Amino acid sequence: MHMNAPVGATNPLHAPPDVVGRIAEQAHVGRLIVSHIGLMGPAVEAAVAELKKFYSGPLTIGADLQCTAIER
Repeated sequence: MHMNAPVGATNPLHAPPDVVGRIAEQAHVGRLIVSHIGLMGPAVEAAVAELKKFYSGPLTIGADLQCTAIER
């Protein structure tokens, strides 16, 4: 899932971290992988902290060209 909006932002093209966390929690995903991170440094840390307020499962912060195995 894209997470390119900082905490508290309103952007019609990207979901803010709290919305990403709520959707993942409600969908009961086994692992959340967030990508398209346009935030840097403390902004990423704040966004992850906000996301984790609503999503309690495993979280992977994606990187460019990262490959992630999908477990079945």
